Amino acid sequence: MPHASSPGFTLMEIMVVLLILSLTMGLSIASIRGGLGTDGFKSDLRRMRALFTDLRHQAMLDRQPHVLHLDLDSGEKAKYWTENRTGRDSRPDKNPLLTGETDLQGIQVGSGQRRSSGEVQIVFSPRGYAQPSRFFLLDGGRPKTLVLQAFSPELKIEQEP
Repeated sequence: MPHASSPGFTLMEIMVVLLILSLTMGLSIASIRGGLGTDGFKSDLRRMRALFTDLRHQAMLDRQPHVLHLDLDSGEKAKYWTENRTGRDSRPDKNPLLTGETDLQGIQVGSGQRRSSGEVQIVFSPRGYAQPSRFFLLDGGRPKTLVLQAFSPELKIEQEP
């Protein structure tokens, strides 16, 4: 004798749906948690990329070199200001280079020595070139190196072991 079908779900169907929901929630939480730790670094990276791109373009528009000055002695966060070769400050106030959780450990300009104190200058030419530079960063305890290339507007990130 056939059983009359009753409206509703079987226990097995409910368990399968709960399993799928819990897996989806677990993966999304892990994804969000992993993204939160690097958000400050990504923000600082975007900020630096915008600054370097702006200086390249401004040097080409003005047809004269622009200089990025970095004060490494200004506390935990390095501060910067810019000027063109005529001495006119385009940003007279010193602004923090990094605003997130990223710490600047040092800078190497060209083939010079790595510096972690004093003032560092990076020149952007009217042809759109920049002095090759390496920014040694600490992102949540993980060392990373940001490379400003002479001819490329892209920044390269190197993970240190």
